[in-house]
Amino acid sequence: MNAEKSLRPCNVCGEGHLSPNDVWDAVEYKSQHGKIRHYFSVCDVCGVEVADATQTLENKREWVRFRKQVDGVPLGEEIVKMRQRHKLTQAMAGQLFGGGPVAFSKYEHDDFLPDEAMTNLLYLAIHYPETVSWLAARKKILIPKVGHAREVFLHVSLEDESHDNIFEMVDDCIVKLKTPYPDTFAKKKSLSVVKSSATFDSGLTNGEQSWHLQ
Repeated sequence: MNAEKSLRPCNVCGEGHLSPNDVWDAVEYKSQHGKIRHYFSVCDVCGVEVADATQTLENKREWVRFRKQVDGVPLGEEIVKMRQRHKLTQAMAGQLFGGGPVAFSKYEHDDFLPDEAMTNLLYLAIHYPETVSWLAARKKILIPKVGHAREVFLHVSLEDESHDNIFEMVDDCIVKLKTPYPDTFAKKKSLSVVKSSATFDSGLTNGEQSWHLQ
């Protein structure tokens, strides 16, 4: 009796109650076939099948997720993991990536597909974590520090640059990397420290040198 009272009444027949249900639906998108869950409720008297607002929203998200998989767009759960890995709030992520916290929440819940530019940016942030620090530095946004290190490779042509200029470029590279995270580089780093911390690799071809900063 208590279970029946917790069920919603059927607005079609006015006598029965609606029980939640779901089935797998076959779908096709861009010639790709798959199955997604379809959520709805069934009246125990007249048998009508209806979807309330919550079920309708989840059905939409199921369809969006399938399209994302076909188009190679990051899924909401991947975006959530990326944001949490960098200890970002949705508001901070909205500032970094653009669109604001409401839009970023929709990306995470698979409410719609982001455009191509946002898709590419999210993909970079998920697969190349340093993207987030670069964005923060570019937009001058303070973000929490995280515990992973980062490596940067700077290639310089010997035909165009003297050794003194190379050291200046290495120093400039480190200055540009002085973002709120990670603690890969000290806040104040003199050129002498740069020279001692840069590893020279002469095994490159075409008259190039590589300075490996870590």
